[in-house]
Amino acid sequence: MFDVHAHLTDEVIYGDLDNVINEAQTAGVRSFLVPAYSKNFWQRGRDIAEKYPFVYFAIGVHPLFIAEGDDPELRETLVKHPKCLAVGEVGLDYVPNDSQKPQQTAWFAREAAFAKKHDKPLVIHCRKAYSDILEPLKEYGVPFLLHSCSCSREQVKPFLELGAYVSFS
Repeated sequence: MFDVHAHLTDEVIYGDLDNVINEAQTAGVRSFLVPAYSKNFWQRGRDIAEKYPFVYFAIGVHPLFIAEGDDPELRETLVKHPKCLAVGEVGLDYVPNDSQKPQQTAWFAREAAFAKKHDKPLVIHCRKAYSDILEPLKEYGVPFLLHSCSCSREQVKPFLELGAYVSFS
């Protein structure tokens, strides 16, 4: 089993990383993808991937962390790392409301362009924004995983038509 969305960089898990990984492996997980969702966690994601041969990482900025900004130089370096498999966790999040919609949609378009430039798939976080995220995905044409999908059967169909991978929590 490959856990495609393991937040091993989070403090609570990171502080007990060896035990968490051992328990997951006992349960049958053989590989992990760590979505480093903020510039503050990118290097930690890389470090974990370098420590464990069966761990990989992704870099991106989660829509709820865009205020923290970016580090373009570090991003360009890390995306080329052999264990960086994707750009993510990125996307749109309109919970509790869509007041940040313009900033989030602009940032997501930027992330999609970055993924296309580096031939990496996207790991997408999307809450209450399925219609808004669909058009950029069509435009950039990059492969993607729709993480923790909570949309209806009808809402997921257009994503499947684009070749999406979908995970349900």
